[in-house]
Amino acid sequence: MELWNRQKFINLERSGLTHIHLALNTLDKKLHKIIRGNTESDINRVLRNLNLLLRHTKITVQFEFVMMKINLNEFNAVYSYINSIRKRYGARIECLEAQRLILNGRAKISMKLSSEEELIMLKNNIVLDCPIIIFCCGEISKELSRFKYKIHKCGVGLNVFYINTKGKVFVDNYSGYSVAENYNKFDINHWLSNNKFFCPFAYK
Repeated sequence: MELWNRQKFINLERSGLTHIHLALNTLDKKLHKIIRGNTESDINRVLRNLNLLLRHTKITVQFEFVMMKINLNEFNAVYSYINSIRKRYGARIECLEAQRLILNGRAKISMKLSSEEELIMLKNNIVLDCPIIIFCCGEISKELSRFKYKIHKCGVGLNVFYINTKGKVFVDNYSGYSVAENYNKFDINHWLSNNKFFCPFAYK
């Protein structure tokens, strides 16, 4: 979003794009740089470009917030901001998706919130006009459904495989154990498909 401009957004819409998915994990300048892993990142530029997108196109926006220790206290502010622009642009601000940190790339286990911390953070928030959809929260999903959160039934824990960009099929997100060199040769009836201990949420 930081590298886009008005004309690029218009061109995207002309090409047929109707929705855009935007990660918004904080509104804090310093924290944004840390989360992005780039000292040149600028949250104000992100928000300015978001404003350009909304003013000059009819593209719908879905927001994503990844719950981490570093942004534990940012959720309410981010959600309030999203609600404020939804008042102006209505249903084009479709939802906020809240999800657990997936341990890929720069993500480390030390950055991940415990289930108890996630639950406290989300329970302390009041769901307003903009829907909040909970992704990949397993055991706390049932508890959150009582607080007007929408629970995404994504089948997490029912399918243990993911595929990298070269088509290689792995058994889970962490072990690096491969069950097929190419997804075209992958047997969907593999015995591990009944295993419920791995999270298939990430795709590399």
